[in-house]
Amino acid sequence: MERDPHDFMVICPHCDLVMQMHEHCFAGQKASCPRCHSKLETGWVHSETMLLLLTLTGLFFYIPANFYPMMAVEMKAGMITNASVFDGIFHLFTKGQWFTALLVFFCSMLTPALIIFVLLYLSITLKYMQPRRHHQELFRVVCHLDSWVMLDVYLISFCVAMFKMKDLGVLHPNWGLLALICLAVTMIYLMCQLDKRQIWEKLRH
Repeated sequence: MERDPHDFMVICPHCDLVMQMHEHCFAGQKASCPRCHSKLETGWVHSETMLLLLTLTGLFFYIPANFYPMMAVEMKAGMITNASVFDGIFHLFTKGQWFTALLVFFCSMLTPALIIFVLLYLSITLKYMQPRRHHQELFRVVCHLDSWVMLDVYLISFCVAMFKMKDLGVLHPNWGLLALICLAVTMIYLMCQLDKRQIWEKLRH
């Protein structure tokens, strides 16, 4: 029996089941593994446009999320202290906690920035230009950095710190905290919806 030229083999990344697919998903469709039911592919509506909009949204929230004050602490003595993500990293450096400061900087500032800028560049490439070989290398970097985005962990840690600091004075949330929450939600949604295999196929052609 002659094989359909549209057929291609797929390996489930979760249970390693090898299966044959006839064609890629169209807009609104989703392919799932028959064994573990994990997502294999999602057909986006105007995927390049969606990727571009999500990365621009992440870029919009990135600066205020990292440099705007997240919380103002009004001490009982009347002193008010403001703190941002960058201020916290700088404070760790000045206290000699180099490893912790570098880890927080890498996971909360550097990694999200790299992913946002690389995906923004790739989305513009897929929409308006012809992909080249170095675009595949850039996308490979995004795939490796995916697991290092820990904005949600940072938010949970910040909430725990807020709970412990409530006896020191009055806490006043600022715009930086809202921007950080929006950035975390945007990054989580972006990485969950990003079909890496579909993007990889487009970059290869």
